[in-house]
Amino acid sequence: MRYTADGPLLVPGPVRIELPDGTFAESHRVMVALCLCRRSRIFPFCDTSHRKRRKQRRASALDSCAARGEDDGDGQVDR
Repeated sequence: MRYTADGPLLVPGPVRIELPDGTFAESHRVMVALCLCRRSRIFPFCDTSHRKRRKQRRASALDSCAARGEDDGDGQVDR
């Protein structure tokens, strides 16, 4: 297994996962990405929904830096 920060848990497949309601989710892929953010429309499998959230956080962080007149990582101070 491999955990990726701000991303899915990658596990070797195939997998069969028992869900809380007693049903099973199966994947026959060689490598399976399991959702950890719970935003996936195909939960428990990852659909990359976490990527949209990460971009929103980056944009809001840049806006916050600009509002405070701080360097946002581009080497320039925005005012």
